[in-house]
Amino acid sequence: MTDRIDMLKVCQMIEHNIELGVEVGSTELDLLGLTDAQAGGIKHVSARLPYVKEAIDRLEALSAMEKERASQYVARSKSLANAAKSIKDYLKYQLTLLDINSVDSDGVRVTVRENPPSLKISNEGEIPEKYFRQVVVRELNKDALKRDLQAGETIPGATIEVGTHIRFGAGTPVTKLK
Repeated sequence: MTDRIDMLKVCQMIEHNIELGVEVGSTELDLLGLTDAQAGGIKHVSARLPYVKEAIDRLEALSAMEKERASQYVARSKSLANAAKSIKDYLKYQLTLLDINSVDSDGVRVTVRENPPSLKISNEGEIPEKYFRQVVVRELNKDALKRDLQAGETIPGATIEVGTHIRFGAGTPVTKLK
């Protein structure tokens, strides 16, 4: 399974499962052909890398596309909500101009009512001290903690961990490997 079509099928299977709300599982990952790497060694992994990278690139591109689509949906949703609010405000303005507090029509009643009282602060500096409360925030200084741990201090409840990650770059073409 080393042609483009198979990688496309793997990506489509992963996409389909994600649409169904299923996490990526070992079945899809096994189809990438890396499970056999234990027997085939580095040559087998090297031969699979372009296809695995292609699958990763495709899924990351789809993720970016879906993120953009989501932001477009959010923008459209805001526009629709703003349009509805504008119509409500316009109706309220017209009813207020006509001094109408209530109107009925074909099962729809519109009423102009007062809002509950709300607080408006015009100048916070003039408000007496008795209306203020002291808020104390306790926050972990992670930068200082990390610096002291890296300097060799032992601090209960915290350690420094160094993980690993994968980085892709240009490599030797698969056809030249021996």
